[in-house]
Amino acid sequence: MDAEYALRAAEALILGKFAEQLAGQLYGGVGVGEVTRFLSRDIRIALNESFARSHGFTTEDGRPVEQTRFITLIGPTISIRTRRLDITPKPTSLARKAFGSEFNELVGNVLKTGNALQVALHYGTWARGAPITSSEVQYLEKIMIEFEGTGEGQLDAVRRVAREAADALSPYGRFAFEYSGGKSIYLVAWLPEPVSQVEVGGVTVPPVEVHRALFTLLLSKLGKHILVFVDRQFTDAKKLLRVPGFRHEGSGRPAQWLDGDLKPTDFDPGVMGEAIIDASVVKLAIEDAVKRLKARPNASGAVSSKVEAWGRLIEAIRRSGRKVADGRDRFAYNLGCYCAAAGLSREECYRIAEEVMVDAYKYRRRVDAGFRHPEYLPRPDKLFKAGRWYNVSDVSDFEGVEGVARVVSLGLGGEGARRLVEGVGVGVVEEVVRFLSTRRVVPYGEFLGRFGASVVKGLLDAGLVKVEGGFVTLARRPHSSGGKAGGSGKVN
Repeated sequence: MDAEYALRAAEALILGKFAEQLAGQLYGGVGVGEVTRFLSRDIRIALNESFARSHGFTTEDGRPVEQTRFITLIGPTISIRTRRLDITPKPTSLARKAFGSEFNELVGNVLKTGNALQVALHYGTWARGAPITSSEVQYLEKIMIEFEGTGEGQLDAVRRVAREAADALSPYGRFAFEYSGGKSIYLVAWLPEPVSQVEVGGVTVPPVEVHRALFTLLLSKLGKHILVFVDRQFTDAKKLLRVPGFRHEGSGRPAQWLDGDLKPTDFDPGVMGEAIIDASVVKLAIEDAVKRLKARPNASGAVSSKVEAWGRLIEAIRRSGRKVADGRDRFAYNLGCYCAAAGLSREECYRIAEEVMVDAYKYRRRVDAGFRHPEYLPRPDKLFKAGRWYNVSDVSDFEGVEGVARVVSLGLGGEGARRLVEGVGVGVVEEVVRFLSTRRVVPYGEFLGRFGASVVKGLLDAGLVKVEGGFVTLARRPHSSGGKAGGSGKVN
């Protein structure tokens, strides 16, 4: 693969459609030495297993690390610099040694070593001197829908539904196509203007909620036979797009930009001005987000009762003499939300964390992240169940926690429960369990036709069902309501 092409594609996707516009607003013509807050974008290097093992990217128990992350800073001259995100199990020096420090060097080494490069869908900001953490979503730039099969043999079917989806969504915008290099096809469209936090009728709408509403709105226009191939995790605005030209970490094949006939073509940055969501659709999404937020309990003034409940919970933890040691990433975020909602200072929040958490100093960046979003404060009972903290990956989607707990009650715990809730939905899982509890054994073809390829893949990956001799059965029997959930009961 041509290194110059891959570099230019990476640079174009990092700068994106709005870098110059946002930089002008953010910097106001000052020099780089005077900048106090930079426009930023997260990038991720997905590591192939052979490279990870041979270069020391392994966990303490010897498992290969799947990714390493950097944050890129876009300066006043619309140039790119990189900063290492210290959130993987290995120290900064290892990533620097493997990939280099300068942007061009880093991109070239990722390409040369056969690893994948991915770029966030959103822009963030980074304050000079602040900890190097993953960017909060500040500005939406584009939306992406992923269509994925259960195996590479389904790629033709994935191509067909992606093309059909683009046709179905044509009244709402024009979409571009990308092949992941693995089992997926992406539909990608840019927004007509960057979307940041907006105020509508007294309701504050964060950009993550606009993204969620826009994604949901577009999916509502697609038929069920298409939706079974959709990766539902992409309601999360903090997802990333693969850079064409870089090899997929699993298959070794390069990601490729595709034309309207789904044939490989060169990535042209001009597509950012052609594949665009209609402005009226973005407006509808904002209106839907407002309705969703108004329907939440905390939009009607219930924050004060949540603050009181959190105060009681923290006091109870203090009295117990035991510190929180499980689910600390989530707990720290929620603690930050609580402190901000309660009007406490950040230093007071750090002090509380030290009192109630094990190794609290390791989680200050999560406290900081929550401190910026008091509106996301959940009720304690949504997260604190049976003495355990349950975790979900999307920091704004607290509703998912109850789903995790319900799936755990079916006898599936840990990572499998999280994947099912995020990828399939707890209602579908419960329907599958009821169906197989009644039928016991179902022909695979019938099961696939009833629930769809995407759901079946999630169930198999999580270990809830198994296929033997062409028939599907439950791999795990549901527990009774009074029984103990299987697995660890913990989702990280």
